[in-house]
Amino acid sequence: MSILGGKASANIKSFLRPNAPTIGTASVVNGSRASVTFTPSASGPAATSYTVTASPGGATGTGSSSPITVSGLTAGTAYTFTVTATSANGTSAASSASNGITPNWGSYSLLQTFNSSGNYTVSGNIGQLAIISYGGGAAGGQIGLAGGMGGGGGGIAHATEYAVNSGQSFTVTVGGGGNNAAANGGNSNFSGIASANGGNGLDSPSNTTTGNGGTGNASGGAGGRGGFGYGGGDPRDTGTPGESGGNISTNVGSFQASGGGGGGGVGTAGFADINGKPGGAGGNPRGGAGGAGSNSRPGTGSAGTAGTQPGGGGGAGGGGANANADAPGPFGAGAPGRVLVYGR
Repeated sequence: MSILGGKASANIKSFLRPNAPTIGTASVVNGSRASVTFTPSASGPAATSYTVTASPGGATGTGSSSPITVSGLTAGTAYTFTVTATSANGTSAASSASNGITPNWGSYSLLQTFNSSGNYTVSGNIGQLAIISYGGGAAGGQIGLAGGMGGGGGGIAHATEYAVNSGQSFTVTVGGGGNNAAANGGNSNFSGIASANGGNGLDSPSNTTTGNGGTGNASGGAGGRGGFGYGGGDPRDTGTPGESGGNISTNVGSFQASGGGGGGGVGTAGFADINGKPGGAGGNPRGGAGGAGSNSRPGTGSAGTAGTQPGGGGGAGGGGANANADAPGPFGAGAPGRVLVYGR
């Protein structure tokens, strides 16, 4: 009696299970996801959920209606899919297999540019991000009779093939540029994934030391040395150029960290036949030029040029020349950093 009862119960449950859905079309969403359509059975008990299963690998996606997305696929692998229907009474037989597809990652496209801090939220079918972060540039210095030191350019950092899901949010910090004489640039950061340091400033005369560029996957250019010979014809009188920023190569493209600002030229020391000296050129790319030293006494040095966004180091002010040798030209400000968000 119990055996017959068990068979009867099993047959009843089988009868109450939903019928298998009819498979529709599988299509590629991105390199790790596919979307599969289906049609629920027009007869038999109603289903409460449906499960799509990938072959090979067995990755699944579940939902209450068509289409259903299956995640966790491997780019370059060919897949087919089946679908089952489930209710409280059990799960149907599997549908026939879908058409075959091969997920792949397309090219990256620029999704958003951050010139100031904010938040980024993944939307749509984006499955991978690539991030390029530029640190802020340091401001040029301003000293006195001697030319100031150029500000260091911001560093650059990157991250690629970072897996994400729709709705995922990230905090974006964009480093500011130095806005006071020889002030350092701020660091830029994409939620700890790609962090680039700002450039460094230096506000004391030196014939050897300069404001270093910020670090990252590639460093920003160092600022140029200011004129240091005090107008007596010394070859060190002329401000030196800012150094170029380093390069990175990614599967998004090639990028270059920002150059340092040029050093300021020394101001005249009052000799009739000796003028103030030129400032150094800005480093490539985006570094500001240093200002020239004053040609007259008393006189004020020329202004340094501001760096260009993202992350250019500011040019130093040229040396002044008055009775107390304390009239340097204004410094060039460092440029703010930038964060670029690419996706595919």
